[in-house]
Amino acid sequence: KPFDAADLFRLLEGAVGEKGAVETQNQTSGAPHLMPQLITQIGEKAARELVAIWLKEAPKRLGNIETEFGLKRPEAAAKDAHALRGASSIFGLHEVMEACLQIENTVKEGHELKTGHVQRLARAVQHALSQFG
Repeated sequence: KPFDAADLFRLLEGAVGEKGAVETQNQTSGAPHLMPQLITQIGEKAARELVAIWLKEAPKRLGNIETEFGLKRPEAAAKDAHALRGASSIFGLHEVMEACLQIENTVKEGHELKTGHVQRLARAVQHALSQFG
């Protein structure tokens, strides 16, 4: 979705607090191909802060999705998948985005969410995490 860089920066400032984001000095070296474009749009500091937020939040979202799946609450899993898909789109993490969309569409269409759907997402998130390392 389109965004205003100034609005995003203000949002990031509020999300990371006064002390700033977690240091990600080496965590953009293997980042996806959209990092240079993101750095151009919002600056290196803000891009690194976004990476730090994603690195912290993506595993939590995945854990939530796995928990909701185990509790047989597919709508809640789909909601977390939607949030993870949006966050992942900033970095062009297509594998994560596609796995999230599969979960969302499966639930939306009234089909049973299966272990394979969640496992596919887990593999995609792990692969994405390795791209930032």
